[in-house]
Amino acid sequence: MRKMTGWLVTTILVVLMVALHSPLASAQTAAGGTTQGSTGASEGGGGTFTVHAGSTTTTPGSPGSTTASNPSGWQCSVDSNLDTPVVSSTGAQGTWELVVCNGPFGEQTSYTQFVPLNPPPQETQQPAVQPVQVAQSAEASMALPDPVINLSPSSFGVVNLPVWLWISASIWHSYSATASAGGVSATATAIPVSVTWTMGDGQAVTCDGPGTPYDSQLPASSQSTYCSYTYRTPSGNTGSLGGGTSLSGAYSIEATIQWDVSWSSSGASGGGRLSPLQTTAAVAYQVQQIESIIGG
Repeated sequence: MRKMTGWLVTTILVVLMVALHSPLASAQTAAGGTTQGSTGASEGGGGTFTVHAGSTTTTPGSPGSTTASNPSGWQCSVDSNLDTPVVSSTGAQGTWELVVCNGPFGEQTSYTQFVPLNPPPQETQQPAVQPVQVAQSAEASMALPDPVINLSPSSFGVVNLPVWLWISASIWHSYSATASAGGVSATATAIPVSVTWTMGDGQAVTCDGPGTPYDSQLPASSQSTYCSYTYRTPSGNTGSLGGGTSLSGAYSIEATIQWDVSWSSSGASGGGRLSPLQTTAAVAYQVQQIESIIGG
């Protein structure tokens, strides 16, 4: 009777220790990975690997296997020599690994886990549009003003007499336009930097600014300008120069504003310079030769 009682107590203790150590959970902790089941697993229809607990063992340290242990006394080995690739339900390719764990009292359990092969890199999402393209659209939509030409003398010029050149200062400031596309907004800004005057006689003058207006109410000696041109031949006598004169005998003077354009954006990083812009206007201008007569 005492022997039977001792045997019963021992059996109960063994059962309690096995339950407390939770073989499957301990095996997972030691080997890592996702449990596919202790008696069998399948993935994506690419193949089935069936394991019956206690029916398969793997010798720790053998080729193609790794061994792990934990403080509860369980030792597990992982067999990675499963050569049949499968495709998971998510489209990932991989293989099955067999994990076999042995407990401290001769217990044994096994399970399988799916290991992806060469997981695809995460795609970097590219913006639908490039900010510079949006900025170019903004630049194309700009309505920049043409220059308003002013000359002095205004009615006609005289050979060897300087002609003052200027454009209306009211248009000499920056202009902006904004365009948006695909969550990106870009602003283009144009700033006037210079005016190139083509004088019609084959010569040109570039002035860094709009020029200085001539004030007829002030003495000429009290005024000066940084933008002027002096004709050396009259317009009516220069037909042989080519395109410098019109049929009426006047020079065609063109004023061209050079605009520097920059851009900035929101919704995406970017900014810098865009292609420069130009606006042009033209007027006809007669230049005469005045001869002095000295009486005797």
